[in-house]
Amino acid sequence: ALVVGTGVGAKNGLLIKGIDALEMAHKCDTLVMDKTGTITSGRPRVSHIEIIDCEVKEILSIASALESESTHPLASAIHKSWSNVTSEKVNVVDIRTIAGMGLVGKLNDKVVAIGNKELIEEAGVEISSEIDSSLVKASMKGVSIALVSQGSRLLGWIEMSDRIRESSKLAVKKAKQMGLDVIMLTGDNRYSADSIANEVGIEKVVANIKPDQKASQIKTLQEDGKIVAMLGDGINDAAALSQANIGLAMGAGSDIALDAADFVLVRNDLIDAVSSIDLGKSTMKRIKTNLGWAFIYNLIGIPLAMGVLLPFNGMLLPPAFAAAAMALSSVSVVGNSLVLRWWKPIEN
Repeated sequence: ALVVGTGVGAKNGLLIKGIDALEMAHKCDTLVMDKTGTITSGRPRVSHIEIIDCEVKEILSIASALESESTHPLASAIHKSWSNVTSEKVNVVDIRTIAGMGLVGKLNDKVVAIGNKELIEEAGVEISSEIDSSLVKASMKGVSIALVSQGSRLLGWIEMSDRIRESSKLAVKKAKQMGLDVIMLTGDNRYSADSIANEVGIEKVVANIKPDQKASQIKTLQEDGKIVAMLGDGINDAAALSQANIGLAMGAGSDIALDAADFVLVRNDLIDAVSSIDLGKSTMKRIKTNLGWAFIYNLIGIPLAMGVLLPFNGMLLPPAFAAAAMALSSVSVVGNSLVLRWWKPIEN
């Protein structure tokens, strides 16, 4: 049944790295998922640039230079916006990634940074209450916000919006129907996270979370007795994917995420995460049925072969019949397992 289940999964775009993952999937009661690139398409676009102390081309040039080596979807949106506005490049050096916060580097001996409010403040920029209020209002639109600074100056911020995957709402609905507790973990701001969560029907959200904290959240759930499946696509999800009982990665995700996952969703479709768990449950159902048939065969066949009925009615199961019955039990087990070949993934 496990071999058939693995083959059926591959046929339907679910690459399963180990049989253990398929066995564990049927026990899963909690589905945790990332937001960007998982619930959303992972192809954000710049929707607005708020300028405070520079020109548009300056903030985009610095932002693009800082994001030059980043593989995050938001980096791609910034590069595209920069190329549409200017071809002017700036030489930012000593670029460092601050996990879950953003990037910092140096431009003309001044620290430049792009990321969340916490990172910008750590870079030495004072954010006034007026600007803070504006940031809250912007966040309430459900966009991702990247602030950009140079030295002690806040240059402004870049707002990016991302389209929700068509299958996300249905996937969450199907997961709940299967009895799964659905949770969103994201490093994005609370307002953006809540906006996306409300749209797809997720009630439990943990926002403003760093990559290592994602793994800690998974561990906390496990300590509470939960069997957790984690769905993600990026480098920031790798630790959480490894910590989870079952790691599910989008096929278009980063190599690190793919390596850490137990299931790879080739079609990059959120509904396939729910299908993976359903396949695990269907496979285990077949295994239990096989064990039941084997138990019944042995419960009846072994006493007959031992001659239990011989003193009463002279009945004795001949060796040839015993061998045939054993072969028949194997055929029934194989046949029952092959029923899995007709399993179908959940469709949009």
